[in-house]
Amino acid sequence: MEERRMLSHLKCTDIARNLRIEELIQVPSVETPARIRITTDKLLGIPYAFNPAGDGPWSQYDNRPIFNLEAVDCLTFVETVMAVVSARNVFEFEKCIRAIRYGDSVPEFTNRYHFIATDWIPNNIRNHRLIDVTAELARVHNRYRSLAIEVHG
Repeated sequence: MEERRMLSHLKCTDIARNLRIEELIQVPSVETPARIRITTDKLLGIPYAFNPAGDGPWSQYDNRPIFNLEAVDCLTFVETVMAVVSARNVFEFEKCIRAIRYGDSVPEFTNRYHFIATDWIPNNIRNHRLIDVTAELARVHNRYRSLAIEVHG
């Protein structure tokens, strides 16, 4: 049923977009870091655009396509790479995009993780799509220095 719903709204541009996703997904069976590198390399050169994707044709507020391979912003680039690396076909890709971007995987403006620091990152950590390595990196890369400032009156 889910696949039928996704296919029911396809137009020629959607089919072309889906074929491009299928092409991106067809990466050799390698470890995740290598898949990320291969996928990222294939997507480099896509033009930057402000707010390039919507919530899909069924959305009440923003019915532009849920993904866009003609233009990306920083976040949609990362979401696209994450979904391509996680998916085996276009249906799984769209499910991944939904899980990465929306609460309860329901593509709607009111469910979207709009704020990266307070919505997107914590929810993707909670859903095991990201790992918080902040503390680990801070121990390795930070050096502490104390300074004294003297104020002369």
